[in-house]
Amino acid sequence: MYEITTFRVCELFGQYDHSIDFRKNDVDSRSKARLCVIVGKNGVGKTTALNMIEGILKLDFSIFREVPFSSAELTLSSEDRLTVTSDLSSSTLEVSFNDLSCSLSLKEPGPANELCESDVEKLRQAALPKFTQVSFEALDIHRSSALRDRTNLKSDEDIDYLRTKSGKLIRGNKRNSKLTQKVHRFVREAQVDYRKYFTSEGPELFPKIIKRLQGGEVNDVTIEQLIDRLNVIKDSEPSMSRFGLSLNMSDIEQLTSLLSDKDSTKQSTAAISALEAYVETLESKHAERLLISDRLIKFEKLVGEFLTDKVVAVDYQKGLTIYSAIGDEIDELMLSSGEYHLLYMLVTALVSTRNGTAIAIDEPELSLHVSWQRKLVSALIECSSGASPLFILATHSASIASEHQDQWVQLG
Repeated sequence: MYEITTFRVCELFGQYDHSIDFRKNDVDSRSKARLCVIVGKNGVGKTTALNMIEGILKLDFSIFREVPFSSAELTLSSEDRLTVTSDLSSSTLEVSFNDLSCSLSLKEPGPANELCESDVEKLRQAALPKFTQVSFEALDIHRSSALRDRTNLKSDEDIDYLRTKSGKLIRGNKRNSKLTQKVHRFVREAQVDYRKYFTSEGPELFPKIIKRLQGGEVNDVTIEQLIDRLNVIKDSEPSMSRFGLSLNMSDIEQLTSLLSDKDSTKQSTAAISALEAYVETLESKHAERLLISDRLIKFEKLVGEFLTDKVVAVDYQKGLTIYSAIGDEIDELMLSSGEYHLLYMLVTALVSTRNGTAIAIDEPELSLHVSWQRKLVSALIECSSGASPLFILATHSASIASEHQDQWVQLG
């Protein structure tokens, strides 16, 4: 996975030169989120800069045809670089990626002319594999967009009705619940490949066992210690089951019973070593489960600190469930605009992959009470624990990231 490192644009709107270096906010820990807060007065191009970054990564140059600028450049951690130059004299966008270049029409999508088509295709084939290694998400935090998606129903079969205890009918299309789908996919995929979402600070199991065998280490583990280690795994089972993180408990119970048998004390050193290797395998799987469950539990706790009259819970079957103060299950789009906006941002942080993820949020303060604004950045970073996404916030609010002024980038 690659990361965006720098973005520069010259003569934006005919007057602004902006340079954003995302590397200055790198942290020592590979498992901690990074932050870049873009600040500046209205009209200096905060939103446009985010749109340009997204456009380059998607090889969609529409935004470059819509606003005046002279040149823009995006660099990746792989040292690959794409540059866009506006040539008004020829009405073209000159695009270069490393040593390749092509000409696009400045007025409409596509090559400048038929002779440029092959150059455009060569550049696309070279750049796209690199840019798809960057996970960039620009959040559409306007609740109205989601509401429009949800009301575009094709048939009565798409409509669910939730009758609350008060007797009120709430219409919703649960299958199209974006946040629920995101959470459900995260829980499912993280169990298959936890490395996609987490940076493990400890050594992998297999190299650890090989090193021990090659070093001729003496095994002095006792049966009582093995039983204690198995009990740690068993004790965590209730909190894991609702996330669908259960291990094969029958095998663990059988092994515990075997070790607890009075004749187990007669086991040879070789047999105990074999049993310990199996216990270590279980512990390794358990450590993976803990990474997932800890992030989910943090997410629930953090949301609860914001929403005082609602409860948000995660489980494997439903993904994300929201309950009112009296226990009614409610649709996510029945939340207020501020509540939905907040939940949207925290869910996006929750499902962050371990690296290469950039989450751009334009005006995160919209619809948020000032007390929520002050807590937002810390909550986003905590929700993504175990990963190292880059949060890019474009804001007018001094309360957003007020404690992180060393990570501000002033535009204009």
